[in-house]
Amino acid sequence: MLTDQKQKLVSAIIAACVGVLVASVPGWGLLLGPAIIGLIVWIPLGIRAAIKKPETRPLQAAYLIIYVLAISIVITLYHDRADAARKIGDAIVTKIDEFTARNGRCPASFDEIGISKSDEENLPGLPRYSCEDGKPHLTYLDVMDPYGHYWYDFQDRVWRGHSD
Repeated sequence: MLTDQKQKLVSAIIAACVGVLVASVPGWGLLLGPAIIGLIVWIPLGIRAAIKKPETRPLQAAYLIIYVLAISIVITLYHDRADAARKIGDAIVTKIDEFTARNGRCPASFDEIGISKSDEENLPGLPRYSCEDGKPHLTYLDVMDPYGHYWYDFQDRVWRGHSD
């Protein structure tokens, strides 16, 4: 049978793993906010408990390591996803610009720049493209915010973001 401290430690590890799995779902990154706020509130309480009850210091330290590690994993995952989505977006912008320079018009769809429908569905951020009134429009979803997206301003040559 597990001791009480080991049982608490196993529970903390399971909770952290479940938290990582849930918060890692694309678009669910907003869950990091409450987790980080909870950690900020918990740290002083854990320190206080460790001061008042020295026998809990190893357990409190283990909790801190487990939860900080879990949050770090999720932040790193979202950073990598956001970086991948932006790199794909930049590559698409380059293809659109090259097509426009070569043909004197913007491409009608991703197909004209070599991105098939199946490729489009598997790209990070699920980029969407259209050409309206001779002007290209490229957007992709924010990988962290379920209501956010980015679009490329072809006139100013910059990515812009929006969260509804």
